[in-house]
Amino acid sequence: MAQYFVGVDGGATATKVVVLNSKTGETMGQASAESSNYHNVGKEKARAAIKQAVTEACQIAKIEISQIAGIACGIAGVHSPADIAQFDGLHEEIGLSAPLHFENDILAALSGGAGSCTSPGIAIICGTGTAVFGRDKDGKTARAAGWGYLMDSGSAYDISLQALRQCVRADDGVYPQTNLTQRLLKDLKLEAPRDFVNWMYHPDRTVTQIAGLAPAVFDEAEKGDIGAMGIAAQACDILADNVLCVARKLNMTNFEVPLVLVGGVHDSKYFHPRFCQSIAARLPFMKPVFPAHSAAVGAALIALDRASVPNPFATKDAASSDAPAVPLRATEHQNLYSLDIDLLSPEKIVGLLHTEDKRAVNAISTALPAISEAVGVVTEAFRQGGRLFNCGSGTPGRLSVVDAAEVPPTFTDTEHVFGLIAGGHPALVKSNESIEDLPDEGAKAVREYNLCSKDVVCGITASGRTPYCLGAIQEAKKVGAKSIAIVCALPSVVAEAADTAIFIPTGAEVVTGSTRMKGGTVQKLVLNIISTCGMVGIGKTLGNLMVDLSQHNSKLVDRAERIVAKACNIEKEEAVKVLDACERKVNVAIVHKVGGVDVETAKKTLAENSGVVRKSLVALNVDLQKAGLA
Repeated sequence: MAQYFVGVDGGATATKVVVLNSKTGETMGQASAESSNYHNVGKEKARAAIKQAVTEACQIAKIEISQIAGIACGIAGVHSPADIAQFDGLHEEIGLSAPLHFENDILAALSGGAGSCTSPGIAIICGTGTAVFGRDKDGKTARAAGWGYLMDSGSAYDISLQALRQCVRADDGVYPQTNLTQRLLKDLKLEAPRDFVNWMYHPDRTVTQIAGLAPAVFDEAEKGDIGAMGIAAQACDILADNVLCVARKLNMTNFEVPLVLVGGVHDSKYFHPRFCQSIAARLPFMKPVFPAHSAAVGAALIALDRASVPNPFATKDAASSDAPAVPLRATEHQNLYSLDIDLLSPEKIVGLLHTEDKRAVNAISTALPAISEAVGVVTEAFRQGGRLFNCGSGTPGRLSVVDAAEVPPTFTDTEHVFGLIAGGHPALVKSNESIEDLPDEGAKAVREYNLCSKDVVCGITASGRTPYCLGAIQEAKKVGAKSIAIVCALPSVVAEAADTAIFIPTGAEVVTGSTRMKGGTVQKLVLNIISTCGMVGIGKTLGNLMVDLSQHNSKLVDRAERIVAKACNIEKEEAVKVLDACERKVNVAIVHKVGGVDVETAKKTLAENSGVVRKSLVALNVDLQKAGLA
């Protein structure tokens, strides 16, 4: 015999309720009311909205409240027992005799979207607010975002806020002019940008009204406004990063998983394909889908599950651990923001490139833990007398050589960082890309330096598959050396072969496949981080002052004198004399002056402390706090 279960989807904008026939899965009645997110509308209004919608849905279904066998509410902003306590007594107010369960709205969204409250998958809500929730095949869950409209990024509210900021910054003259200004002024019936202030801070202004500006942003982005495009792109990337975090927590990155898209933002024809492209850059096996059923139906399925009643929509789990066909690498995708780049004005091309560069730099954030791990490996190798070999083909190879060439002027160090490019030094000025397809060339390149177990090999490849890099890493493994991979696309055989994999999801390039652009930008930044941190780790700085720099031109001579003056708290004229007495060695000069010892003792103390100035001063019993160096 059929039973009736009720599902409540309480979002930031509205509360939606369905009455579900447990045997057929048919929706018998549905109704809606105002928002039931008590954080936004208050406790009493939230309770009243749920009661009203449940009552009306039952009336439409032509059933009595007493006929409800179970009810579950997925409510935005409900995360803890204290949140659930806001609805104490509502059970009696509605007149229920059946159990009443409260969950967060994202769980209801995933359950409805997947047609099951037990199947693995991830759901992302993006409407007024945003949240991501995932569940694996064993029932383990993880979430990201859902902190509320003031703290979450990428939501309709945040997109609208970014648009208003873009307009006022453009009016200030900080940002280029944007069509968003006139569009929003027209939509809000305002006269000038200064009127945004009164509109925004009006005492009756609601979160929903502010979030309602998002469609105008997408419209202007569709028309080619660079500012609007940048706001949309940033939102896509932020939301995709949230999904990536959940997928990583649940170990769901390497096989096909449904990503259920819930909320009005995903309905935008402009936003949806671009969000999917941001997802593909990070999670190539993820499968974005629109919900099979509403979040309200999902809540009803939770009520069925709590009552141990079979799911009328039960099907085979949507997610599979079987690896699907390898997708096209994200670095080879056609960038949806630059499809008409050849038709744009110089100003718009510049703006577009700047926007894409910012996206690339921001993408490094998700790789910071892996970069930190790589820094630890490299620093320890340096301390043990090991070396770092950066290798790549084309742009990554040139960047490897550049990074190695830039270390000596800054740190007077020619022993630790080496750059290798497929095709050798001639490839620096004349490309010879065919060599990258030969793994033996990569192995040969590191062998020529007598690679040993103390060393580190770092393979840099945007595509993640360059055979030259793979050969170098495989050679590292043969001799027991550590290995690092820096890649911009997954899946990656180079990343899989390395001990530490740094994945930076730069996505599609402005010019399709031209990874010298965003790919090259982030590769340079990461190489800077690794080599700089390695040098700092072996004492090449005192604080942020260079203490082992070369002085081959007037600029560097002046810098060395200013550094000694600053570190020793003396005038520059005296610093020149101290440096001259110490053979122009900055580190010796500082230990000599601050340590109060003669030059030979300063040299000896440095030698005994691995050349580290701070350790040398401590060995001489210098009070670093009093010396202003703590």
